[in-house]
Amino acid sequence: MIRGFRLYLEGFRFWLRHRPLVRISFIPLIVNITCVTTILALTVTHVPDLAARILPSPSVWYLAIVYYGGMVVLGGIALLTSFIMASLLANLLNIPFYDYLAERALILHGTIKPTGHGLRFWMTRTGKNLAAMARKLVVICFLSVLILILNLIPGLSLLVIPIGALVLTSDLLDFSFDQFAMTFSERMHFYRSNFLTIVGFAAGVAVVSAIPVINLIAMPGQVVAASFLLGSHRGRSGS
Repeated sequence: MIRGFRLYLEGFRFWLRHRPLVRISFIPLIVNITCVTTILALTVTHVPDLAARILPSPSVWYLAIVYYGGMVVLGGIALLTSFIMASLLANLLNIPFYDYLAERALILHGTIKPTGHGLRFWMTRTGKNLAAMARKLVVICFLSVLILILNLIPGLSLLVIPIGALVLTSDLLDFSFDQFAMTFSERMHFYRSNFLTIVGFAAGVAVVSAIPVINLIAMPGQVVAASFLLGSHRGRSGS
């Protein structure tokens, strides 16, 4: 676990040390901020109207406590749901940029040889893989809904952070797995063989993802950190 957390920090330093990776990161950063701020702004604007339609206006003073308490709960659920959906949309739009970022990180790490592929190649490849991306999005949406439900159940809400961090870590690693055309069984073998390392890496993901604004800025860095993790593993195993 300690090794996984250490690789996460080293991966971030690797990202910041290489200016080409930082330059590529600006585009997904802008997409992340635009999607999240736009959808959250729309949610905040419409939550009062939604609450007024769902919750009956209090007829006596003591029901006002229930009314405003319900508005707070409804607003919290709406904001959390909106943030999840905005993040999913941003990740979908950023797939070609993250693929390109993962490739460049692995090349700079020395794990793979330069391919000559540019951003246009990854844009074209993304367009051809829309069906696969749609299936991936459905799975992530299902897991996001599950996390949201767990967050509303007392006691089980404690599982939200580790489950969410592991889901995000899996998503981050997918961009690097694609560079090696790894099959599903090969990916599962990697998870089983390096479970504790991945848990340690996911701990770093959980810490950064829990910080508002920073989590949006750091997302490209986390893609690079995942590439650094996989690159270090393959360099260590010689495969």
